[in-house]
Amino acid sequence: MGLLNGNCPVPDGVEDLSIQGSAHKAMSIVALVGLATTFAISVSLIIQHLRRYRLPKEQRQIIRIAFAPVVFAAVSFCEVLDYKIAQYIDPIGDLYEAFALCALFLLYTQFAVPNSTFNEEMFEAIKAQEEGKDLKFDWPRLTWIFTFQYPVVEILCIIIIEATTSTNTYCANSLSPKFGHIWATVLQSISVGAAVLSVYRYYGHMKNRLSARRAIAKLAAFKIIVGVRFFQTWIFSILIEHDVIKTSNTFSYGDLLWGLPNVMTCIETVLFSLGFWYAYSSTEYSSTARPTARRIAVPKAILHSLNPYDLFAGIGRAVGLVLHLQRTGGFNDWSEAKKQAKIDKKRAKMENKYAIQQPQRYQTLDGMESMTQPAQSHRRYQSEDTSYAMGNAQNMYHPPSNSPPMYEDSSNNYLMADVRRTRSPSPGELDGGRYERSSSPSGRTAVHGRDMV
Repeated sequence: MGLLNGNCPVPDGVEDLSIQGSAHKAMSIVALVGLATTFAISVSLIIQHLRRYRLPKEQRQIIRIAFAPVVFAAVSFCEVLDYKIAQYIDPIGDLYEAFALCALFLLYTQFAVPNSTFNEEMFEAIKAQEEGKDLKFDWPRLTWIFTFQYPVVEILCIIIIEATTSTNTYCANSLSPKFGHIWATVLQSISVGAAVLSVYRYYGHMKNRLSARRAIAKLAAFKIIVGVRFFQTWIFSILIEHDVIKTSNTFSYGDLLWGLPNVMTCIETVLFSLGFWYAYSSTEYSSTARPTARRIAVPKAILHSLNPYDLFAGIGRAVGLVLHLQRTGGFNDWSEAKKQAKIDKKRAKMENKYAIQQPQRYQTLDGMESMTQPAQSHRRYQSEDTSYAMGNAQNMYHPPSNSPPMYEDSSNNYLMADVRRTRSPSPGELDGGRYERSSSPSGRTAVHGRDMV
């Protein structure tokens, strides 16, 4: 391994990351086609919403989210085109992703509390619609804070990236703690994880109310695009760090570091933009679906959708909510709720483990008694007095009502059945004879023929 600019480690022989391999031209064409296709699909969806602009507070957020694939594809194409500017413009896509996730959260808020404003009554109204288990902490305000921290942290990461890049200490191809890349990536990972998880839980707290508006499809469509970009960054960093993918005449080091990942992003955005057509469809804002809502003209709709005031106001509101929860003890309530949730989870786990360790119970055939093990029941019945079981045989056996009458042989305590009325007559009976009891030499009565059962 060599050093680039005296700091960043690169494979031996690599002196300039901007050098392109023979596959660069093909990658640029593929990236351009992906960008053009994504632009056509996404802008078509945005135009549909602008022509049906009847609920501006909702559709403004949808337009912002629907434009995200275009931003991702445009940034990726520029990175493929020129590796020298790649690490400078790469954070632009991450920053737009942060604001788009905030737009999704604001869209959910409009679904839950239509025409709401950023006031205290909105949070109380959201809390009143809580579904499932009653949470003992102020989760609507906490969700707002964890969502809008994402663009703030992303701006901080951009400052770190630009500062370390200018001093040659960023090193995008290294995960060493000596360079800024690993710290910026970890900080971004924690921030985006907290934001996505908070929005997902927000949906879970009022699932029934939001499911009618395809909320889960909207969340899944955006969550997939965020997740793919997140994991793709980590995977390529690890592969390059451990020399799993290596340079060749076809792919230079710059191609592996910037070219291939961004070509994949341009292809993926085409699929994401197609999924957005279903998740963020404009049909629910048509004149048929909203006959009483007044449609806003397209020029005014464009100006309204481009106004970023609510996003920046949301960041300012998050700062105020942090101070509010510190003053009212909201963070302490949240901490206590987390501790209690861990205790309940541990108790449930122990109860399940104890239930699994208990012996399985079985039930006797007559359904009158349960036993822990069949073998114990078998031994118990064997140890009982045989005469008791035989003496109570008649209580255990109940013949059908149409069976022949029974009598008891006093000599051997056998149950006897008189079948003379039911069996076919023998030749002797045709002559007037029949089976008779005869005395045995010992003086006991013997039974002959088919009278013994």
